[in-house]
Amino acid sequence: MLNLETERRIARLLFQIAECERSIERSRQDICSNPNFDMYSIFRILDSQTNGKLDIGDLKAFLSQVGISVLRSNLALVIRQYDSNNDGKLSLEEFQALVLPSEDLELQRVVLSRNVYPVNAYTENSVARHIELEASYQAQLETLKKSLASRVDFTPINAFRAVDVDKLNSINVYEIRDFLRRNGYSITMQDLNGIIRRIDTDNDSKISYEDFIASVLPCKKERPQSAPRKASNHSPLRKTSAKASPNKSNYSSPNKSSSKKINQKMLNKSMMSKLFTCVPYDDMKHIVNTFSAQIRLDLDVERERIILAKKPEFTLIDFFRVFDINDKNFFTASDVEDLLKSLSIPYDIDEVYLLIRHYSSYRDLAIRFSDFERMYLPRDRYYAQMLRNKREVITPPYNRLAVFTSDTIDQIIRVLRLQLQSEVLAENLRKNITSKKWINFYEVFEEIDKDQDGMITIGEIQNVFSRHRELPSIAELEILIERYDKDFDHRINYSEFIEEITPKLN
Repeated sequence: MLNLETERRIARLLFQIAECERSIERSRQDICSNPNFDMYSIFRILDSQTNGKLDIGDLKAFLSQVGISVLRSNLALVIRQYDSNNDGKLSLEEFQALVLPSEDLELQRVVLSRNVYPVNAYTENSVARHIELEASYQAQLETLKKSLASRVDFTPINAFRAVDVDKLNSINVYEIRDFLRRNGYSITMQDLNGIIRRIDTDNDSKISYEDFIASVLPCKKERPQSAPRKASNHSPLRKTSAKASPNKSNYSSPNKSSSKKINQKMLNKSMMSKLFTCVPYDDMKHIVNTFSAQIRLDLDVERERIILAKKPEFTLIDFFRVFDINDKNFFTASDVEDLLKSLSIPYDIDEVYLLIRHYSSYRDLAIRFSDFERMYLPRDRYYAQMLRNKREVITPPYNRLAVFTSDTIDQIIRVLRLQLQSEVLAENLRKNITSKKWINFYEVFEEIDKDQDGMITIGEIQNVFSRHRELPSIAELEILIERYDKDFDHRINYSEFIEEITPKLN
């Protein structure tokens, strides 16, 4: 539970986001109303390194040319706002999101269809002022975020719950409107849509937990490296969680500033946990049973992976080329279906969809080699290293299965069949647990997350099993964590938890 002052600070931040988006949108329309403004020419001016990407140095140099000084840290915030693939730079498409109007789609169309014009001083200055305005608002928002994060009672999940009163695990415009009204702010529907547009990353007109915490937690000074991620849809404004979950990789926890604050917050969170977590034992038993069933499914697949890895001529690269027959360095559901047909394996298109969705780390329903390794590389370190050490064989493109013996092909068939069956069973588990409408998954997550830091660790999962008299091995717990962990940091945040237990098929 958050106190009134903390809720007011959240409301003030959301209202400021609305003001920011309103001013930026007005500036976008002013720039694009200039008939001599051409998106491609101005991008080339900024792209001093001619590599098709704009970094902090490019923006800084451009602003300096017209006599504008902006802190590099604020320019980093601008890039972070529009950087959809988390590479720390702006592509042409991402730069368009910064400059093109979001509300006047006809004006947007006109700008993109214009001929290339020489860039005059007036156009350069108007774009520079626009970037300066965005940087100024980003600095203001960052200050409000730091103020909010400094509150002793503030936690990301409780902040989300304060707005998501319907407990649908997403926030819509009406919940934002009601939350702002409760805290004394009157706001138009246009501004509410502006808030959604600036925060929403998958363009579904709702704010997920992951989107929300990305908008309320202050940014770290340095961005750590993490496994890449890419969403299937891009917001016209905000980046996706391309590399990592925002609350894990792009933000610093407000609870780390000093040992005194840590102790005080731990005390408050412990009290909150005792007062507000009330998941019945039987409900948690359902969750534990689901966890156990998921472990068993993945262990079955692991056993078959190991058998396949032991085949003398089997290598991951050769097997990947069996799917990637067009040498695109990725494959999709249609490629899997073609292989299943050639091997006479019966399948349903939903099974293939679930398999691809499970392993596609970019969320674009394509399997790259890094995804493929997660599909077929054993979790056992010995067999994984043994498989990595094998040398691939160059096979002719017309029959890439020819490199494998009939015995190995039989094992490939067994693995594929089991993977398809496992995905269907996993989906049935999701439907079964979510059909129990009385279970509150907010409270389930908090019940597992005993230290209330917004992350579930392997130790916390182990404690839940212990309380229900089950003792899975560490290896089995690691397999479970892997199923939920979408950004590969060996922990589960709330967004990842909800994503995995939510059914994928209608």
